[in-house]
Amino acid sequence: MRGFLSYGLTANLYARNSDHNSNQNTLSASFDAEVIDGRAFVGVSASIDQTARSAFGPQPGLSGLPSTNVTELRTLTVTPRFNGPLGPVVAYTAGLGYTISDAGSTSQGDSTSLNGFVHLGPASPGVVGWAVDLTSTRTDFDAGRTTVDNRLMGSLSRRIDALDLLVNISGGAEGTDLASFQKARYWNYGIGATWAPSPRTKLVANLDERFFGRAHEFRVEHRTALTTWTISDTRSLNSSANGISTFGPGPTFDLYFAQFAAIEPDPAKRTDLVNGYLKANGLSASSGADSGYLRSAETVMRAQNVSVAYRGLRGAVVLAMHRSVDVPIQGAPSLPSDDFANTSNVVSDNVSLNVSHRLTPTSSANLTFSYQQSHGDQPTQYSNQREVRLQYVAALNDSSSVTAGARRALYKTYQTPYNESAAFATFGHRF
Repeated sequence: MRGFLSYGLTANLYARNSDHNSNQNTLSASFDAEVIDGRAFVGVSASIDQTARSAFGPQPGLSGLPSTNVTELRTLTVTPRFNGPLGPVVAYTAGLGYTISDAGSTSQGDSTSLNGFVHLGPASPGVVGWAVDLTSTRTDFDAGRTTVDNRLMGSLSRRIDALDLLVNISGGAEGTDLASFQKARYWNYGIGATWAPSPRTKLVANLDERFFGRAHEFRVEHRTALTTWTISDTRSLNSSANGISTFGPGPTFDLYFAQFAAIEPDPAKRTDLVNGYLKANGLSASSGADSGYLRSAETVMRAQNVSVAYRGLRGAVVLAMHRSVDVPIQGAPSLPSDDFANTSNVVSDNVSLNVSHRLTPTSSANLTFSYQQSHGDQPTQYSNQREVRLQYVAALNDSSSVTAGARRALYKTYQTPYNESAAFATFGHRF
């Protein structure tokens, strides 16, 4: 078995208004067990994090004030799968994934999903590759409806070593009721390329025609000795309970994991190296992450991201910018239980800048700027949050740490705008 687990428990206690006291859980875990050598595996992923019920209310992560718009989202996925050969030239992978999402105090966003998949491909890689993929997904939203999406796709790829280029084409059919009450068949086709001129640089471009229109992915990744850059633009079907993937350590961890590739090629050792670096600089692995908002149906999302991480001798800088435009699937029935009841789209912007400087080998100072903004078609569908935070983080020993600081938060909405000034202190212990 291999994997990782990170769990945190935060108790919020108020000197006055103790009815606002609350506990907050955070969990990010993923394990993969090899049941039969090289043949049978079981993957388990779980997450707990705060998310917003609506994009137009107070969002988690900035203000320390309690809000009925913030709730915990708990997600669990179990995926047994089987690998093996089919004769001398063909290999297969088949499995079944079951995902359950629970949004705590509300049924909005609660869902279950069953995904079966079969993949056929060459037993050994070559210059020309091929694949056949069959997937069948059934998703049931408690506050929405049950949908089915089946796809059969074939693909061909060609590696051109002289140009450091991999090109691919794909085609197939899709049967789904996501765009209507009745299942319909659609033809799918796509083309893509991956160019990796060096271990430090990668460019990815993919275009696919789906039942909801054209999906695409454009991504540029580049790292230098001290920086990591990621730029992406995607349009895709989004079926998660709050619109984002909740599995994995976090975006800041991913940036520095790529940045440390030249120092430590072994993934397990590099993970320990990155975690130690983040701890020494008082950085969170998930800083800069979008918390998302609950929804009761699949949507189509256009997302743009720019992320930059800098590693200095005694400091670090992380800049993350994200914009998403979420729209209902054209032709799908309206759902009055979520934000899309009165708007044709939800536009969200998130910007965060974290500057850290190590004062001593065991202490650091951090300055954080955060900005979150969402709006819909109606004047009442608007929220804006800004925060500046200065804090001091010190390790008392290998397991315990203390944080002290101050923040200033400004929140604007159509109904209840407010400002907040706060001083805070936190004691943390790692088991």
